[in-house]
Amino acid sequence: MDDLAKTVDACAKLDLKNAALGPEFYYKHLPLCVIDAVFSMGVRYAAVQKVVDRYCDSEILTPYRDTAELPDISAQENISQFAFGMRVKGIPQYTEDVFKNKQRTSTRNGILKGEAVYLFACALEKEGILYLQDAPLAIQTDALRNAIQEIPGQKSGLSLDYFFMLAGSDDFIKADRLVRRFLENALGKPVSVADARILLSEAVDVLVSAYPAMTPRLLDHTIWKYQRQTL
Repeated sequence: MDDLAKTVDACAKLDLKNAALGPEFYYKHLPLCVIDAVFSMGVRYAAVQKVVDRYCDSEILTPYRDTAELPDISAQENISQFAFGMRVKGIPQYTEDVFKNKQRTSTRNGILKGEAVYLFACALEKEGILYLQDAPLAIQTDALRNAIQEIPGQKSGLSLDYFFMLAGSDDFIKADRLVRRFLENALGKPVSVADARILLSEAVDVLVSAYPAMTPRLLDHTIWKYQRQTL
């Protein structure tokens, strides 16, 4: 059995019939996608949810929308407003007072995740990506990917791919350590981020005949939820 067949076999044992995205994929404001994408790297997700909740409490924002339909831009906080608020207060103070989380992007030469969030937002603002409706344009912008990957701790591109997923794209795969561990258990060997993306994308092409709603994003999230329960 080759790697793809093993991957499909492992995925087919999951509850794909009832696969569903979590509430974080229905954020009401684009800045929440940035906060989640940056703070979620290398930590338990409960800590990320607390950061998002603290920000929403601080700005009196409703975090989630009720449907997949995007809210009108008049009902969204935009990236420029978000970045301006951080800039006025100062990144260290904003991180301490609002996010209340001093995690760094890396244990070696890392910066505050709060600073990485600000730099991420500034990169989006520079490319005119301000609202959820603008996110599809960001996918086509090489300049944005280059700018994000220059932020300390963002070189792998995982945060950016996850940002696109949170902002609505079905075509990306986060392939974080939990997802790769699932594949490594199925294949019995190490799996790189690049290989994980290829395998899961190809697995979706096979699984979609039995599960028409299956997408790379949904499969990635279903695996992630399954692995999270085993921790």
